Amino acid sequence: MRVFVYGSSTVEHAVLWRLTAGSRIAGLFCADIGTSQLGLAKLLGGGREDPAELVSECRSRKVDVALLSPQEPGSIGLGTELRRAGITVIAPDEHTRRLETTPSSMQSFAAQYGIPTGKPDDTDVTVFALTDGRDVRSFSPCRRHVFTDRNGRGTAREIAGALTPVPWLDSSFLDRVQEEIIHRTVNALLDSKLHERGFLGFGIGGSNEGPVLSSMRFGFAEPEAALFMPLLDADFGALLEALAENRLASEPFRMSDRYALAFVLTNRSNAAIEFRNPALALPGFPGKNYAVFLSHAHKVRGEVSIEPGATVTAVGLGRDPLQARQRALTLAGELAQSGLSFRKDVGSNIFV
Repeated sequence: MRVFVYGSSTVEHAVLWRLTAGSRIAGLFCADIGTSQLGLAKLLGGGREDPAELVSECRSRKVDVALLSPQEPGSIGLGTELRRAGITVIAPDEHTRRLETTPSSMQSFAAQYGIPTGKPDDTDVTVFALTDGRDVRSFSPCRRHVFTDRNGRGTAREIAGALTPVPWLDSSFLDRVQEEIIHRTVNALLDSKLHERGFLGFGIGGSNEGPVLSSMRFGFAEPEAALFMPLLDADFGALLEALAENRLASEPFRMSDRYALAFVLTNRSNAAIEFRNPALALPGFPGKNYAVFLSHAHKVRGEVSIEPGATVTAVGLGRDPLQARQRALTLAGELAQSGLSFRKDVGSNIFV
């Protein structure tokens, strides 16, 4: 299978890193110059990201599947043209995108199909899943660490990190999430002909009656993707191929029983930051206990850098949350020596 990935966030870096180990992958392609410089995929379109040129090159390269980030400008239009070219596209269209970006549309959709809902700010955990339109494979639930920054320009919410799995969630609650929210949503999307296959994300809250849906997403998110990919104990390329061919149920899916915790580091300067240890900053930093994923990164003459405002996700893995956090904190501290900033309190309240 030949795959085109469109986007330059840590999500796309984590996905490409995992796909490089796939037994079913014959070619990986991207539209971002930095992604190609890091050796994750071959560049299409010369970095110009012209839709017509990208579609033409995807056809000439015999691309089978295109993964498009919903956060990238022009992804909906590009997806439309790729579908017309006969390429399987994993990305929301304008109709499903509305469910993600317009709370009233999601609330109306959920009410129509009996899916319990809450307010967007009620999110306690996030759950992401793969679906081919009928069958579902869910990743372990995540707990985000979100802090609120109040200043003269208003209030901003920023994701500082995340943990998976969530140790205090009991199995009965998770079973209800699967049955009452995830499976019910997939069936509703199939019934309404809004979405056939791809990645789904669910913001989950709790009420006196049980779990509620607080938000929806048609794609992976930061920093959750950086946690899932190192913990996935299955061939992601084979899963993607099965998803595209509507036979997800036939492909093995398993998550590791380890924990993963991520710190999100940010370049808050007005200039690009070069890493003091470029080998440390390469996506998928080698080793079973650590992983690093970059957004908006470049590698020139052996030096790795990220643009102003870009992020790096430092992941630690361990037998328990404490070990995962300690490893992630050590890695984040090493990366921060280059000038990146991060919050050191991510996950600290787990152990109180």
